[in-house]
Amino acid sequence: MRYGRIIPLALATLVNLTALQAKTYTIGNGGNFKWNGNTGDNCGCPDSGGNCTVSNSVAQLNVQDHGATWFVSGVLDLNHADITLGDGSIFAKDMALGRYTFPSGYFETLEGEFQNIPGGTRINLAGVTTDDAGRFAAEVQK
Repeated sequence: MRYGRIIPLALATLVNLTALQAKTYTIGNGGNFKWNGNTGDNCGCPDSGGNCTVSNSVAQLNVQDHGATWFVSGVLDLNHADITLGDGSIFAKDMALGRYTFPSGYFETLEGEFQNIPGGTRINLAGVTTDDAGRFAAEVQK
C-alpha cells in the first residue's frame, strides 16, 4: 500500500518539472506583414497592416551545448499573431503549429533551466521549421 502513494507523487513531480520547462517568448517584429512567405489572403489576414508580432509558447524545450552550435528541440503549443492595422486597431490570429518557420527572434535561458547552459544565453530560432505536429529539432549557431 505504501507504493500506492509514491507513484502518484512521482507523477505529479514529473508533470511539474515538465511544466517548468515550458518557455514563452516573442519572435521578433513581422515588419511589413509577411510570415512564411505569405501576405494578405494567403495567410488569412487583412492586407493592410504592419508591426506584426508573433508570440509562441514552446513546451518540452530542450537545449544542449554542441560546441559551436546549440541543439534545440521542442514542441510549439501556441502560435499567435497580433497585427497593428492602419486605424491603430489590433487584428489577432492564431496560426497553425505545423510547418511554421520561425522568421526571427530568440529566447533567453534561465539560470539552471538547462544543464551546462548559463542563464541569459540567447538562442536564435530563425529559420527553424516545425513538423506537421509542431515539433522541431535543430542545430543553431551560438
